[in-house]
Amino acid sequence: MALEDRGAEVVTKHVGVEPTGDPFNSISVEEETKRPFNPMVNAGAIVTTSLLSGETGVEQHSRLLTGLSRFAGRQLVVDERVFEAERETGDRNRAIGYFMRALDMGPPDVEAALDLYFRQCSVLVDCCDLGVMAATLANRGVNPLTGERALEEGQVVRVLSVMNTCGMYDFTGEWVFRVGIPAKSGVAGAIIAVVPGQLGFAVFSPPLDRRGNSVRGTAVCEQLSQHFNLHVNRAHSSGPSVVRRSYRATTVRSKRDRGAVPTEALRRGGEMIAVFELQGDLFFATAEALSRAVEPELGPALYLVLGCRRVGYIDHGAFEVLADLVELAQASGLVAVLAEASAMLENDMVPASIAALRSFGDLDSALEWCEDRVLEALAVPSEPTETVLGDQELLHGLDAGALAVLTGRTEAQSFARGTHVFSEGDPADRMFFLIAGRVSVQLPVGDHTRRLASIGPGSAFGEMALLDEGSRSSTVVADEDCECRALSRHALTEMEHGPGSEIVPVLFKNLAKSLSRRLRETNEMVRALE
Repeated sequence: MALEDRGAEVVTKHVGVEPTGDPFNSISVEEETKRPFNPMVNAGAIVTTSLLSGETGVEQHSRLLTGLSRFAGRQLVVDERVFEAERETGDRNRAIGYFMRALDMGPPDVEAALDLYFRQCSVLVDCCDLGVMAATLANRGVNPLTGERALEEGQVVRVLSVMNTCGMYDFTGEWVFRVGIPAKSGVAGAIIAVVPGQLGFAVFSPPLDRRGNSVRGTAVCEQLSQHFNLHVNRAHSSGPSVVRRSYRATTVRSKRDRGAVPTEALRRGGEMIAVFELQGDLFFATAEALSRAVEPELGPALYLVLGCRRVGYIDHGAFEVLADLVELAQASGLVAVLAEASAMLENDMVPASIAALRSFGDLDSALEWCEDRVLEALAVPSEPTETVLGDQELLHGLDAGALAVLTGRTEAQSFARGTHVFSEGDPADRMFFLIAGRVSVQLPVGDHTRRLASIGPGSAFGEMALLDEGSRSSTVVADEDCECRALSRHALTEMEHGPGSEIVPVLFKNLAKSLSRRLRETNEMVRALE
């Protein structure tokens, strides 16, 4: 908290960060600077506590309790009886305080500083509180129970560094050798231990060894470290590859149904779009692995899509590598876009080059945008905005007479933009031939909605549920003002046994062809995503 309140430069003018090799309550300082060796021994702790922000002792005390409570995740209190005992019997600490003032390194008002220090020593916590405090440090300064930040992430690194070298008093070197976890011992018999990014835990057993460390606590920490391989100097792999999967738009395309000509053009020109779906935490090593995976794609591709939905934490080093990658891509004429990267872009460390990238709410939208640009570059004719019933994929092969009969059996329906044509669970009593506009087939998944398809003029929707006489399994929403021709199940049944009976076999045959085409495309996509 002193580092946050005063800054590292000010704090380290008053307190060092070197191990002492002496007991925790020794009266000794650095020979040249006259600073206490580190904030983990009493001399350094007294000086550090005095550096908390506040003009008065009351304000500093409030800062102390508020900060520690944020670490614990609950409101902590001082045991006044313990405080009085500390103050009455704290002669050695009082001697340390006056010694530091004599060296011009201590607070001007020694008694006020000692009162604050004794109050810090008298804050009541249990072992669970200490475990949460340790876990907060392991979680980059954010309390894992409350989600509240207790300490700036940059300061957490400094705190853990000093814990690692000084936290176990004059036993620290052997502790690092045997246990290898940043830790802090207290003479009440507690130890907190922090494995950065993994866990924090606390142990409590009052019997102490001659150095002031819990005897059983030390043994338990050593066993836990060995049993679970927690030593921070043990090499660990970075987990699964940061690239969950990569593919081109030749086989994996957006959910937009574009018709035969644009689809075939994308099948040939999809090499221009390279997609990388990312996962896990990004730090220097994983970001560098991503960079090595992407760089070979900079030649053939014109568009690079980075899917970030499964990305967790990103540190400063990873952002630097990503920024270099984006600049390299842009220098080679490649357009980079982001998908589902809102958490990344809200990070205070995000470089300007990444923040400036076009960002989409989902991967499907990013793919669709890139496809539009590729089709434009290939001079593929734009999709029609309006068709006639005879242009429908499911009605190919019908003559003018049959189309006239079908027209008489269908009902014209209009839907304004944003209207639900039908919703999941509705009765499937009709199918729709889309004449003008565009609709999306959507499926609720958890707390969000996923687009299954985007359908334009010349295509039908709602046909499958109509044929199996079930209920709707998805929701269809008008993306634009739409004009449709609706064919009811009743009208379809009447055509099977009366005028227009030749229409039904053609409709079913074309439906079978459409399903076969979709199945082949799905198989290609599944193969590409494996």
